[in-house]
Amino acid sequence: MTSPLPVLVTACGGDLGQSIIKAMRLDNMDLFVHGTDANAHGIGAAFVHDFHVLPFASSPHYMDEISALIVAHGIRAILPSSEQEIAVLTRERAHLEGLGAKLICQEDSWIATYGEKLTCMSALEGKVPLAPFCDGDDEHAVREFIAHNTYPFIIKARASRGSTGVRLVRDAAEMRAALSELDGPILQGYIEDTYGEFSIGAFGHGGNYELVAFQRTLGVVGCSWFAQVDQDAEVLDYARDVARATGLVGSANIQVRKSAQGVRLLEINPRFSSLSSARAACGFNDVAWSMRQALSMPLELTDVFIKEMKFQRFFGELVDFGAGFKRIEAWDASSHNH
Repeated sequence: MTSPLPVLVTACGGDLGQSIIKAMRLDNMDLFVHGTDANAHGIGAAFVHDFHVLPFASSPHYMDEISALIVAHGIRAILPSSEQEIAVLTRERAHLEGLGAKLICQEDSWIATYGEKLTCMSALEGKVPLAPFCDGDDEHAVREFIAHNTYPFIIKARASRGSTGVRLVRDAAEMRAALSELDGPILQGYIEDTYGEFSIGAFGHGGNYELVAFQRTLGVVGCSWFAQVDQDAEVLDYARDVARATGLVGSANIQVRKSAQGVRLLEINPRFSSLSSARAACGFNDVAWSMRQALSMPLELTDVFIKEMKFQRFFGELVDFGAGFKRIEAWDASSHNH
């Protein structure tokens, strides 16, 4: 009888880490999940088999401590779920693989190109239809942009995620204020969401692309709050063109809006999504596929079936009476039906 495969999910106290773990549980791989988090008193331990406290990725001791974990527990795969850890670990990929652990995320060169909004748009210009854009730090480019486009515009921080670091500007005064507030801004034409905003999971393998589209509504914390499977053909065709243009291998998120002018790119997130668990529930388990791909395990994707599904995020609570954080069953959303 074989032992469970030891894997490690970082930042398991956060929504992305927990979503990755939930997606894993919907696959038939036999896993022993180690979790790490910088918060020793958070809820991360409630979601994993074994929990470890690590310093922040910015700490000079971070790599030493995560390396020691890999060796001590024979970790075969690492799934980082914070932007800061992804940035550090991708630079150390060769070191991690020398210890026997595959890093399950995009290569640092791919992240550098497509994870930063301005370089992403510049790399895709001429390959897929895009909203007009320019470098917000380039005064000449901004003047040319204003001369050839009409308000409203969107100004974003190049490294922002979701709705954070995004400003809608309707006139020159709002434009000046937003450009001064944001570090490294990109200026983009406003994309109407007449036909919805979509989060598309994309998984590249052997020159083929699996795709699932969720039409979604963002919540106050910047992540998808409500989402529904919507395999809109135009959205999927656009996302496939984006994936092909980037040479995607493995998993990424493509965020778009569909307006009367067609589908246009908002951004690419070069990591797993906080919708990973919802995607896995409807038949698109890019977390498990990415692990299988990286570990050279069987990957059967010839007949992927996507189930119709709605997803609703909500605030939940766990309590600790001294033996670790647990849920109270009477508080479950469906408990009144029992």
